Amino acid sequence: MNYQSLSPLDRTPLLQSDNYEEANMMLTQLIGPFKSELLDSNTDFLSRYYYAQFHQSSMVYLQWQGAQKLIRNQPNDLYVFYLPIEGFITEKINQLEPILSSSKVAHFFTPQQNLAGEISSKGQGISVCISRQRLHQELAKLSDNTINSLISFQPEVDLTTAFGHSLRELILFAWQATAQNSLFLPQLEQTLVTGLLQYHSHNYSASLQKNEGMVSDRTVRLAQEFMMANLQKSISLGDIASAIGVSGRSLQRSFAKYYDCSPIQFLKQARLEALHQELKQVMPPLGITDLIIKYQFGHLGRCSQSYQKRFGELPSETVQRSQNIHHLSSRRKNY
Repeated sequence: MNYQSLSPLDRTPLLQSDNYEEANMMLTQLIGPFKSELLDSNTDFLSRYYYAQFHQSSMVYLQWQGAQKLIRNQPNDLYVFYLPIEGFITEKINQLEPILSSSKVAHFFTPQQNLAGEISSKGQGISVCISRQRLHQELAKLSDNTINSLISFQPEVDLTTAFGHSLRELILFAWQATAQNSLFLPQLEQTLVTGLLQYHSHNYSASLQKNEGMVSDRTVRLAQEFMMANLQKSISLGDIASAIGVSGRSLQRSFAKYYDCSPIQFLKQARLEALHQELKQVMPPLGITDLIIKYQFGHLGRCSQSYQKRFGELPSETVQRSQNIHHLSSRRKNY
């Protein structure tokens, strides 16, 4: 994805200021109790902050000019995932070795962590702010256990790995989607939260893996029934696992064994089949876009591609073919 196309110039910034104190106060309101100091008081300073609601979370697009020292030493309940786009931030967490956030490394701030660092003279990036309650509730669903202590994530996220690349693309796409007040934001946020909990290292990762035992055929069928009853609802792997009383990892392993796919992939195929059945009707109850949204697909173009791969035709071609068959059948009856 071209980073230059992300510049949020089509939006009105929540704040644009060359007043250092004003920018500092707004930053604290948006992403928690950070304090910063200009490294050179004679340098030009400018900050722009763009804000967007991201379902239960939020996104802040940051642009700045002026090298600064950054400090956070007050506890709060926000997890902050920072994706650098331009420039860099050098951070030291709890007096440990410094971490360089750059185009190859993102940073995931955990609540209660003390931070000290420096940011480059010019830069921009996206911060995704997720509440402690949001992450803890989802982890409880995935692990089928009560979460009694803070989830502490590995602060570095390698963006050169397959997971890191997918994470970056998801956040960039989600930022663009927030500009359109997209109906798909809940699914995008859910994908991000689940992905971080399952594939990025934290102090509960080992516990999640311990719960990877296989579940019974009956339990797999219960999972199927739950998904089939909720094709039109936004549900996560954690929701499915919680509904039948198992861990998310166990459910994934069992679906991989019995169906050679994940529960979410199974759900996607079931939704495609339901969409196909509705589009085959002579007069579909809704338009194609409305039906795609009805079945919780988060991207119209990707849904059409998946549909074509599964059924050998685009959704519009299914509708046209069904109508042609109906018209031909009607003419034959008239003869």
